[in-house]
Amino acid sequence: MSKTSLAKGLPHLSTIALLLLALQEFPVYFILPGLLRSETLRRLDLFRKGELKAVAAEEEITKKRLIPAIPEKYMDTSTYLALLGFVGMLAILASMLSGKIFHSFGVDFKISPTIFALFFGIIAGEIGLLERKSLQKANCFGFFVVASVVGVMGGLVNSSMEEILALIIPLVVLIFLGIIGMAIGGIIIGKMLKITWQMSFAIALNCLIGFPVNFLLTNEAINVLAKTEEEKDFLSNTMVPTMLVGGFTTVTLGSVVFAGILANFL
Repeated sequence: MSKTSLAKGLPHLSTIALLLLALQEFPVYFILPGLLRSETLRRLDLFRKGELKAVAAEEEITKKRLIPAIPEKYMDTSTYLALLGFVGMLAILASMLSGKIFHSFGVDFKISPTIFALFFGIIAGEIGLLERKSLQKANCFGFFVVASVVGVMGGLVNSSMEEILALIIPLVVLIFLGIIGMAIGGIIIGKMLKITWQMSFAIALNCLIGFPVNFLLTNEAINVLAKTEEEKDFLSNTMVPTMLVGGFTTVTLGSVVFAGILANFL
């Protein structure tokens, strides 16, 4: 959204997007721990009473690969990054192709390369082209996280201090209204799915944080409140997957798809 705004000569919208990205996490640090603590205590109480049972860990099933595995001795940092770069290149080409297809119908629109990168990455992982957690295995995950944030926040150099200060109040209002909307929507959907309001609200807040913050805060609640390894395993097998999937569907999937679509209407 930020880069698209700059490309279309709308630097003020780029500034709003960047500041929102920088500030949206702070309120969650005060809200989410309390929600996770409440849900953890509730589940622990039911587990200790025997009303909830531990989930048995599933054995890892080796899937057949459509693409033969590269010998382990060749799987170094360069190989992992080359494979990731190849998938990224396909995503960019697909985005360019989508733009030409829409343009042929007289529509100035193209699908964001990040959307294609998301789905191509999933497909590449399923067929065996990409290894799971490739960036971690290449020892580059932290670097790319920092680089992505630096690359995005670099857009603030085009904004003056006066512009940034003038946007603080609108941003606070946006974040406040967003959290209220997440609470209402999350709790309503939670009622429909028979999920407690604490857990449904916590899942909704993934919109503002995502991985790894959701993982760290959930594990912190578990480690503080669980008294035995059995309780830790029970909570880890029930709460952590829920929060991680919530983060994937809201931040990784939902935000990429919607931002890629809405960027064309700026």
